[in-house]
Amino acid sequence: MLFWVDIYLTNEIIFMKRGVVKFYSADSKYGFIKPDDGSKDVFFHENELKKSGIEEIQKNQKVEYLPATKGEKVYATSIKYLD
Repeated sequence: MLFWVDIYLTNEIIFMKRGVVKFYSADSKYGFIKPDDGSKDVFFHENELKKSGIEEIQKNQKVEYLPATKGEKVYATSIKYLD
């Protein structure tokens, strides 16, 4: 999937990425996705799951997500199940 984003007058193409849930703690309300491309693990918060309509997620679940940045940190948004 492809998204076209206009950020600060700079056009940027952002692609959905795929990965596997490496860790998730419902108590702590966060987790990490291991990207299929071998890049660094990506943080996600429970709020992103809720925005995507996901109520429950398990370790090793295959997902698709949109990477976003805040400062130098990368996190996952628009998380969707694969399979």
